[in-house]
Amino acid sequence: MMKINQLGVITFSLEALWLLAVIGIPLVAMPYTSIMAESSISHVEVPKVVLLRILVALMVVTTLYKIILTKDSKKFRLNLTIKTFCVFVKQKHYSWAFIAIVFLGISTLIATLFSTSFQTSLWGAIPKQDGHALVNVFSYLALFFIIATNVKTKRQLNRLVMSIIALGAILGILGILQNLGYDPFQFAGYTNMARVPLTMGNPIFAASVLCLTIATTLITCSVVTYTRKPHTKSRISPIYQHILWILILSLQIIGLIHTLSRGAWVSVIILTCILCIGMSICIGWKVALKASMIFAVATIISLSGIMVMDQEDAQPTSQIVDRISSIQSDVLDGDLNQRIPIWLSSWQIIVSRPWFDDQLAPNKWLGIVTGYGPDMFRFVFPLNSPLDKSDTYLPIEAHNAHNVFLHQLFEQGVLGLLSALLLFISILVPSILLLCNKSPVLSIEYRIVLVGIIATIMGRTIEQSVGIARISDLTVFWIMLGVMIALPNILSKESSIDAEDINLRNEISTKSITTNSSIRWRILPISLIAIVIIYISCAGHIHYFRATLSASEARYHYTVGDLQNSLLMIEHAISLSPDMPTYYLFKNLILSDAILNNIALDTFECPILGISIDQRQCLLEIKYQSAETSVNQQPLYWRSVFEKAVSADNLVKYDEALELYEQTSILIPNSWPLHNQLARLYIFEEEYDKAQIHLNHSLNILQKGSYNIEGQTLQQELDDRIRNSK
Repeated sequence: MMKINQLGVITFSLEALWLLAVIGIPLVAMPYTSIMAESSISHVEVPKVVLLRILVALMVVTTLYKIILTKDSKKFRLNLTIKTFCVFVKQKHYSWAFIAIVFLGISTLIATLFSTSFQTSLWGAIPKQDGHALVNVFSYLALFFIIATNVKTKRQLNRLVMSIIALGAILGILGILQNLGYDPFQFAGYTNMARVPLTMGNPIFAASVLCLTIATTLITCSVVTYTRKPHTKSRISPIYQHILWILILSLQIIGLIHTLSRGAWVSVIILTCILCIGMSICIGWKVALKASMIFAVATIISLSGIMVMDQEDAQPTSQIVDRISSIQSDVLDGDLNQRIPIWLSSWQIIVSRPWFDDQLAPNKWLGIVTGYGPDMFRFVFPLNSPLDKSDTYLPIEAHNAHNVFLHQLFEQGVLGLLSALLLFISILVPSILLLCNKSPVLSIEYRIVLVGIIATIMGRTIEQSVGIARISDLTVFWIMLGVMIALPNILSKESSIDAEDINLRNEISTKSITTNSSIRWRILPISLIAIVIIYISCAGHIHYFRATLSASEARYHYTVGDLQNSLLMIEHAISLSPDMPTYYLFKNLILSDAILNNIALDTFECPILGISIDQRQCLLEIKYQSAETSVNQQPLYWRSVFEKAVSADNLVKYDEALELYEQTSILIPNSWPLHNQLARLYIFEEEYDKAQIHLNHSLNILQKGSYNIEGQTLQQELDDRIRNSK
């Protein structure tokens, strides 16, 4: 009977899972019309989140089995003394980075426990979608710890790094195709793409991933070209190696340029400069010159390729020039593509700590320490949302502060800001100190990697100062952090790498795992835990995924005018995922069309045959109940409350409708059209004092009268009513 090497299988499975994570999560997406959920880019977010949580759950279960089989559970016994802590700090190069990451997890947990909405901070504003909720942050942390503790050999490191580079090359090729108008998988949803979104649904998110892959490519290229000297025997000539690296880098640069993300452009330029200058100082000018020449040639090839692909309908070159020239005007206008108003409004909210008037205000000082709570930005920001002065002059509905440190301070308070700062500082400072150390233990390759780490962190900091961290780049970033923690034991000396690789192979090949009673009783509880974890991770997400597909079918039937089947499919989606406010709003849209066009819908509550009922009144009742359920699911979502107000108004529940409209105006106080609507209703009810309050608010929000003609007209009508009543 053949014995199965269980430890070898588990080690192989674990590595396969993290390689699938680094390539699969950024690349996985579905056609634009195949999925319908809360986010406008749910066709890319939903598959990524589902894949992330399932892969992390499988990795956690696999790691638990590995601990049992190798009897490594003693490593997890805590011995928290000052002596052991000092030993840990002295022995590990990146011990403070490890501590900072643990502190980041603790600060997120504390911010969740003291959140203004615990359920939102725990599961997310939109459950099972991308965000900064506790469950998402802990998924990234679990992925980090698994990588940091299980990448132990140079071969594992090489496979992981090459996977990141391959990811960048694939995204670059996809960017070229999308810019040419070819979107075979329909990821973008439209063909004339001025800015390519790749598989991230948004050019900014795509550029964030490419920044990380370009940094990894540059660092690996520098190490490989230094290690393989011209006289070194190799299957591939050094010239061909350089050409290959240039082509790989060119693909990624072309993809990055086509995203037209200026923050990412600046980030890549700065990280390249830091990398070349750092290598020139710490290693030698020849190594730096070689890396800079490879990047320069790749950039020239990229720009030349873009000029060759320049077409009359696309004109990418002119778009790039316009994008660069617009930087000065955006800065001088004090807008920076709406980022400066968002930053100022976010800071004012952080300082003044506003809260909804109809709810109990949280403790101000506790809020300063722990923030509003993870994923609460999208609900609290409308309290002081600036107006979109470039288009509609309506309040900006931002879901992120567009600055990682400001966002952390907003959602997690001082603790969150300190954790983010400590994370970046704890990586930069030890790397600089290691470079300043002249110890012969540090190989030249490791010094190149250290300079690359500094450059990558600096570039990431700059890019995230104006960007948004989402699931694709966060997955790659946390995997890179895990590799960084594992690096000192891999790259410190090449001899130690080889010895460790040999020892691991010998351990896997010679170690026999017997099924004795001592292992059986340990495997049994782990098996039970594994079943629970896999069920929670898979079952809920599979139902949610099915709901998005049903909702997409409902949207299709609605576009072709089949309201009956559209209603059936959206109700099926609601039954699978009842915590999705968008589904209730879409259901109400179907019902509103049916009521407006006098279309009879056969539902359980309002059957067409069998009994005599008022179909219109029955549908209005269903619409009201649907809106009420949506409000119960997310009471801070102003669109749900507004829909309930409209439904109550349709049912001639004027008092309740007015109350709900008032509640909506509390959730988004800078919506001047809403204040105009309230003023109109109060004028109709002859409550002129309340009407004047809302008109004053509306006119004060928007100083330019040309954009608020309705408010001025209502003011004249109100003045006439007041004069006539005297």
